[in-house]
Amino acid sequence: MTSGNCNKYICGGNKSIQKLKLFRIPKIFNYDDLFKIFMNYTYKMSTLSNTILLLFVILASFVVSANTLNIESCDDTTFVFNNVSSPCGVTDCYSVWGQGVCQTTANGDYQCICNPLYNGDQCQYNNDTTHNWDIMNCQNGGRFCPPTYSPLPVNRTCVCPPTYQGVDCSVCTSNTACSSGYECDNSIYIYQNKSYSCLGTSQAINQDFGNANVSVSMQCGFTGSSSSNTGSCNFNIFYKPTGEPKFIGCQLSQCTVDIDGSGVQHIKCESTACKCTTYCSIFITEIINEMVGPSEFDCQPNGNCVYSQDVFNAMFPEFSMNCHAGECRPQE
Repeated sequence: MTSGNCNKYICGGNKSIQKLKLFRIPKIFNYDDLFKIFMNYTYKMSTLSNTILLLFVILASFVVSANTLNIESCDDTTFVFNNVSSPCGVTDCYSVWGQGVCQTTANGDYQCICNPLYNGDQCQYNNDTTHNWDIMNCQNGGRFCPPTYSPLPVNRTCVCPPTYQGVDCSVCTSNTACSSGYECDNSIYIYQNKSYSCLGTSQAINQDFGNANVSVSMQCGFTGSSSSNTGSCNFNIFYKPTGEPKFIGCQLSQCTVDIDGSGVQHIKCESTACKCTTYCSIFITEIINEMVGPSEFDCQPNGNCVYSQDVFNAMFPEFSMNCHAGECRPQE
């Protein structure tokens, strides 16, 4: 799982970062002590330089302590946590992922003390918004990898727990992902709330987006039967998996669903509102801001789908993709 004083989770596979092993923390400090030092003194320091120096020392200690802490690398993620009997809960503050530790409080209770990169009662939220591709979340307990944003050529991805898959872990893969009385429907057809995870199959689109392997996540929700009600969809395009994140997010509203005689599902939305991240070029951003009006998402039963929108199609070729879909629906 690990090699030397650096594993894939901490160092992101970059051997140069192993040089941090030169900055060793005295053995009188343990993992818990380092969290206390950061929490107690960061807010007392009067200068930014001192805060940055302290943070650097703490992060360096995480690197050299990887073997001791048994932190799982991204590739070795098991979703089996350190201590199922932890007083802080089953996930034990996600300590196996290096996100926090469980400590006793002054009044005898227990709480999670998060490392500086995470927050939440279980240290489940990442503080770095760029790490989340601006708005994307790894859903259903998925793990962000690498754990922090890096300009290095390290792929950012969601590592999904068992029973889920997809760009953002939103697509169920088995009935065990669903509540009692529900089953996982992996057809492309919407019942009420369908999630899609897709990879772009158009070589021209991938080239136009900087030789990226374009991926898409889409969630559509309808109240009641999708055949008789309008709904809305979130359509998200991710086209730069390493370095500075680049992302296009679209809100599609006033959507209807129709299935034609050949089994092709047509999701037609009357309103489109899109935005690009601050990392996108001015040219791309201006195009995306003009993406208003109708959008359509057509899917064949085999998962081959096409997204179309007038402004988008005026600038780029047909946006074809292959999709997996999933939805928990009442058992028949």
